[in-house]
Amino acid sequence: MTKASNASPTGPEKELIDLLLEEYRTLRAEQTSRVTGQFNLLSYGAAGTALVFGLSGDVGRTLVVLLLLLVPAILYYALNSAGMAHTSRHLGLLEQRVNDLTRAAGWTTDDVLTWETGQFRDPTRSRNPMWRLLRRRYLPAPRRDDTDGADDSR
Repeated sequence: MTKASNASPTGPEKELIDLLLEEYRTLRAEQTSRVTGQFNLLSYGAAGTALVFGLSGDVGRTLVVLLLLLVPAILYYALNSAGMAHTSRHLGLLEQRVNDLTRAAGWTTDDVLTWETGQFRDPTRSRNPMWRLLRRRYLPAPRRDDTDGADDSR
């Protein structure tokens, strides 16, 4: 990180950045909780499926039970994923705002927050059709200096 000047981080800019960082931390915690929930759902779902198949002798009844368990699980997973994508988009916007404020205040010339925006600038992910869709739909438009070498026009 390159320090732009000896300006000390005080005043209204620092207060605004502190507020934005608090929101960032809160959203990051929410996202971590959502990921944990999805992993728990998958692991308990796999264990439950194995248990139902292992204990049941009737294939028809087993399929009905699995269907009754699977539909709510899929709905939860889909809604949770949509919430994570929305949170990720907002985190990317917060990152850009904090980065712009720190540069404008003269505290640094580099980006100080890069996780969300950096995830979608990774060239290996940009070639993946799903990442391209997520990038277009949920992230702010890339800056003019965003040249990851990937052809997103496909």
